[in-house]
Amino acid sequence: MSYDSQIQAFAKFGMDAIDKLFADNSELMLSVDEKDAAEKIVGMTRLRATELPTPTSAQEMYVILEGIFGELLSAGQIAIKSYGLSAIGKEDYNKLAAAGK
Repeated sequence: MSYDSQIQAFAKFGMDAIDKLFADNSELMLSVDEKDAAEKIVGMTRLRATELPTPTSAQEMYVILEGIFGELLSAGQIAIKSYGLSAIGKEDYNKLAAAGK
């Protein structure tokens, strides 16, 4: 699939998927700058567009974004605010970091 068609598929399903991803990890998102995280996740999908599978649903896009989010978290590319994570936020972080490896 071409880069442009891949980006179109990401655009079609990406907003719903990222909204659900952030809602499902709402405790973690209390300690993360949502705009920064979203921009970095979108940037990674663009950089890897031809390497990633083409999503055919919001759920498939969710899985792709979950892996990218976890990868960025575990690499320290998404900053945690200075006050740290709650217990549930730490669980979200650990789950996502494991998914990103």
